[in-house]
Amino acid sequence: MIAAAPPGGAPRRWRPAPSRRRAAVFALLFALAASLPPAAAQQTFHDRAFALLGGMDKVTGRISSFALPVDVTGSFGTLEVTPRACRQTPPDQAPESAAFLHVRDWQDGSGATVFSGWMFASTPGLSALEHPVYDIWVIACANQTPHSGTGALKSAPEVSPASASASSAR
Repeated sequence: MIAAAPPGGAPRRWRPAPSRRRAAVFALLFALAASLPPAAAQQTFHDRAFALLGGMDKVTGRISSFALPVDVTGSFGTLEVTPRACRQTPPDQAPESAAFLHVRDWQDGSGATVFSGWMFASTPGLSALEHPVYDIWVIACANQTPHSGTGALKSAPEVSPASASASSAR
């Protein structure tokens, strides 16, 4: 909209009053801030003694659940799994369990490391074991071994702690 030209000058464009411009800018900034995700709250984690893990043999389709103490190696098929740490958020925060796992594959006798890193129970695909035969994921962390009578996880028959002599013999 063009206003009438002042005497002796060019026509002026219509501009909203400064208070309206300021209100429009604030409304735009408020809309942008409201559309952003909220800042993530800092989560605290507590160390736990056991990593509760799930595993699947992709060839047979068999799924197993097992508990391993931190720093104790267990075997799942041809894999050796060692949880180095297992941490869980307290009950008053968003539920999350994370375990630092070290996984070695003895299929060809070399004991090659196929995974070493953190796995998260809430997002298993974020940091996953990529193996052609086996999948392993974190279910939770606990301070004690779950018992089969409580409806909790049971140890699978094919999962057993690997002995030091069996590891050195390979």
